[in-house]
Amino acid sequence: MPLCNIHGLDNKFKELFDYINAKNINFPGLQEHVTNYIQHASNLCTLKQKHEGQSSVQNLKAQLSSLELCLNEIQQRRDEFRKELLQLDEDESQLSSLLASSEDSFQKHVTIVKDLTGSHNSLEKDITIAEEATMKLEETNKGLKDAHDLLKSFKWEP
Repeated sequence: MPLCNIHGLDNKFKELFDYINAKNINFPGLQEHVTNYIQHASNLCTLKQKHEGQSSVQNLKAQLSSLELCLNEIQQRRDEFRKELLQLDEDESQLSSLLASSEDSFQKHVTIVKDLTGSHNSLEKDITIAEEATMKLEETNKGLKDAHDLLKSFKWEP
């Protein structure tokens, strides 16, 4: 019979001792011994139920070991992240330097493009002026040729 069920027999033992006492049978200390046994069994059952949900020392040691392993892994990951952050900081510094250098270079190129655009516009105007001058020269040349042809056919007599 399980220890936790013994306290349920308390009434049965009382009936039994009442019967024994009624028959004038004398067992000195037996009733006290049985009552103490039932009381101790009840106390032990209460303690057992109280500690039932708690882990044993071995379980606690295993959990501690597992937690220590997890903590070590977390610390390793933290150290890896710190290294990555340091590398990212270095990369950021290099990129910032490159960006500043690129910005200067970009501004120089913008200035060059503006100068070239101004030169291009000036050349386009010069080309337009040259084309207009060419057309006027062609007209003048045609007029002179026509005048030359007329002068050839004109007979002079001095």
